[in-house]
Amino acid sequence: MTQKYTHVEHVVDHIIETVGQRLVIGTPLGLGKANLLLNALYQRALTNPDLELVIFTALTLEVPRPIQELEKRFMQPLIERWFSGYPDLDYAVARSRGQLPENVTVHEFFMSPGKFLRNVQAQQDYISTNYTHVARDMLSRGVNVVVQMVSPGVGHKAGRVSLSCNPDVTLELIPKMRVSNRAVIAIGEVNEQLPYLYGDADVPETFFDALYEPDHSYTLFGVPKASVSVTDHLIGLHASALVRDDGTLQVGIGSLGDAVANALGVRQTDNQTYRNLLDAISSPQSLEVQTRVGDKGRFTAGLYGATEMFVDGFLHLFKLGVLSRRVYDDVHVQMLINSGEITEQVNIAMLDRLEQNGAFEYPLTPRGALYLQRIGVLHGDVRIERDTVTRDDSTLALPAHREAARLYIEKQCLGSRLRDASVLHGGFYLGDQAFYQALRELTEDERQLLKMTGVDRINQLYRGEALDRLQRRHARFINTCLMVTLNGAVVSDGLGDNRVVSGVGGQYNFVAMAHALDDSRSIIKLRSTYAASNGVRSNIVLNYANCTIPRHLRDVVVTEYGCADLRGRSDAECAAMLINIADSRFQAELLEQAKSVSKLPADFQVPSEYQQNTPQRVQALVNNYRKTVLPPFPLGTDLSDGEIVLGGALKKLAAATRHPVKTAGQLFQGLLRGGGTEQDVLLAKLGLDRPQSVKEWVTKRLLVSLLKK
Repeated sequence: MTQKYTHVEHVVDHIIETVGQRLVIGTPLGLGKANLLLNALYQRALTNPDLELVIFTALTLEVPRPIQELEKRFMQPLIERWFSGYPDLDYAVARSRGQLPENVTVHEFFMSPGKFLRNVQAQQDYISTNYTHVARDMLSRGVNVVVQMVSPGVGHKAGRVSLSCNPDVTLELIPKMRVSNRAVIAIGEVNEQLPYLYGDADVPETFFDALYEPDHSYTLFGVPKASVSVTDHLIGLHASALVRDDGTLQVGIGSLGDAVANALGVRQTDNQTYRNLLDAISSPQSLEVQTRVGDKGRFTAGLYGATEMFVDGFLHLFKLGVLSRRVYDDVHVQMLINSGEITEQVNIAMLDRLEQNGAFEYPLTPRGALYLQRIGVLHGDVRIERDTVTRDDSTLALPAHREAARLYIEKQCLGSRLRDASVLHGGFYLGDQAFYQALRELTEDERQLLKMTGVDRINQLYRGEALDRLQRRHARFINTCLMVTLNGAVVSDGLGDNRVVSGVGGQYNFVAMAHALDDSRSIIKLRSTYAASNGVRSNIVLNYANCTIPRHLRDVVVTEYGCADLRGRSDAECAAMLINIADSRFQAELLEQAKSVSKLPADFQVPSEYQQNTPQRVQALVNNYRKTVLPPFPLGTDLSDGEIVLGGALKKLAAATRHPVKTAGQLFQGLLRGGGTEQDVLLAKLGLDRPQSVKEWVTKRLLVSLLKK
């Protein structure tokens, strides 16, 4: 029997009574943390130094805390709007300030990107592991407590809970923890704000030893949308042309993920504009890859999502009818669907095909009947026991002869449509408040199609390889990285000095799976440059001291300048193709470096058609589409138009102030330009409409120059 508590201190007492003074806690990455329980456990550790608290998790979410005065003026109203009612995690606040007590340790396997580069404790306590190995590594470190936010079941789901946003590791961890021959406990923290999702995430309350039911549910952590730049949109367009209809899709979070989802949506809803855009931006190299690897047509068969992270881009594609390829968790059914021998509509021919494929046999047994009912071939109220069939409270003898039984089933017992279809299997989800609300508002039929499961299934093939291979046809696993070397190695999680930017997560698994599956590809998205303190630098480099994906797993790389298919290519071909999609400001240097280590012939030159890879040229090609199909927030935002404009200006100001000469130029432009009513309204939001100091006056003039652009 699952115990239920309404007082958090009673839960803490129960945990300590069960496992003792050393609490090794596993709690999900991202959204699914049990914040109230974790805060109570942390506070107990503060007051009891004999209590040892070790937390294993990833992607700890924190409410932003602006430091610069101008940033505070802009962000504070937004923070109050976005995070009102969200209880921040006490351990996270203390860690960010470098104030964790000696009896508390936090191990993360994936950190908020770039947040902890200068946090000594976070860097030292980071654990590098594949997402699929997290449960194993937690068990090896002695995890004895699991705490997780859950969604309570109501109505026909009473007595059940949903792991909802985070079945990812929990589904594997809790059963293995319980056979570990040590005292363990699993607690679910109920939050009615959490959408109830189905699939393997839908479990009985007894999956947990206890449920904590606070007197009120708190606001979920919503991740604000990042604007999608022209560069991001170009990358999204190139990547989208590599996705095949009737295929499988994985895509990640952030502006680059939004760009891919938007491009796929445009491909579906305005295909001619989509083709025009690709024709304008695609080089010969890119066109060849698009033709061979992907296609540009509308989606008629649709896509199936097999993704570590269920992002709102998938929901966008679901609403547009792109995410519509139904898969079934049965090898026989999926094989026949793939071959076109059956459709979703049940008929006697389907029964024959299943029999021929060994799914069941005559005479029909109760076990065979249950199987056919589960997949929807037999009507749900049919019961077969021994040699009788019962339906609508009437029992009749089931004909013994195969042909007679077959005809009887056709007339009396067939269902209408295959059951338990899915268009998406996801491991976890995270998004903004609009995404959570959309999940809460799903109809029952829609909810049945979007299923959550563990990463031991999603991120690899080992849990059911035969079925996974059938479902994940034409897979395109799309991920993001920081850098790519000229030999095709990918840098995604750390810097050359060993500091961790984020983590490996599931990227390695999906890249390896793309090589293991027939007709599947790994697609790595890369912005060709980044803004460093000493100027713009290339993200395509000769070599780098850190590596996430080794060179032997190289596949497709996409930048704003096009696609490079590196699979099966020689080192010279890889170097040449990557230089072709590099920013032209760095091509000569990359060319010289490659030649210096004998990776390109001494007389090799960059073809002329790739020597105009400049931001100005490619942005000019798509400027006319910026307000239509390539907007800054293609999947929506709760920012007002004024806030979008002001936020963009502040980003430009931050970039400009890193360079004194550029700042002086901006200031001069601001002096020449007067303000205006619209600019004054925006400046008033920052308290700069009437400057009170020289610093504020200079800041105002700089912003005026940027707002006028």
